[in-house]
Amino acid sequence: MKLPVFFIAYFFSSKELGFFVMTQSVLKAPLNILGQAISQVFYQKAASINRNIKNLSVIIENTFNFLLSFSLLPILILSVFGKDFISLLFGSNWNEAGIYAQIFSFSLLVEFSSAPMGSLFNVLGKQKEALFFNILLMLFRLLFITVGIFTGNIYYTIIFFVLGDILGRSLKFYYIFNISGFSIKKIILNLFKTLGYASPFLIIILATNFLLTSNPITILLQSTLFIIIYYFLIIKKTDIVKKL
Repeated sequence: MKLPVFFIAYFFSSKELGFFVMTQSVLKAPLNILGQAISQVFYQKAASINRNIKNLSVIIENTFNFLLSFSLLPILILSVFGKDFISLLFGSNWNEAGIYAQIFSFSLLVEFSSAPMGSLFNVLGKQKEALFFNILLMLFRLLFITVGIFTGNIYYTIIFFVLGDILGRSLKFYYIFNISGFSIKKIILNLFKTLGYASPFLIIILATNFLLTSNPITILLQSTLFIIIYYFLIIKKTDIVKKL
């Protein structure tokens, strides 16, 4: 993520750069801790059965489902109320950072739910392909952020960068999922299934915010409660943790 920092520093103000860096730090710290722990376990399991594509695809599916289920509702809430949460935590002067957080939420979902899968390139001996897709990802980011810069708008610049990031990551993991025996159809079905679990909670929060006086503290408390209930229901209904 050094690329957008360089461009924002050069083409925009130090204030906007500060908001951007702070947003990245706040959003990525908790996800990185969990993601790294799961990545280590995933790599050990995947490496032990790399010659059995059927078993490998099961591990991929279970891990992907867990990460998607774990992150979807919090990230959906962040995409809607990120500005309110950042303002509550850091003060109204950081409203702009909250908008950045809302934009970056979609990139975080893709990055977090697929991050451990990057080790599959090593497991399957596809290091050259990994290099190719990493270069491709960098080029997509560069191309899209350049388009955003031409708009002269920091929000559009971040939106275009996020689009390039999502596209590049999607191509990379489409390839590795495909050769690992994990059906892309299953990914789409799992996404819609998880959306079905998460959407009612988000709709209730939105309805409460619309019908009652909007209060960041109330939204934060309500979101925290619903996320806990959501996790409980997901674990109970799918036994997703036991499958890891």
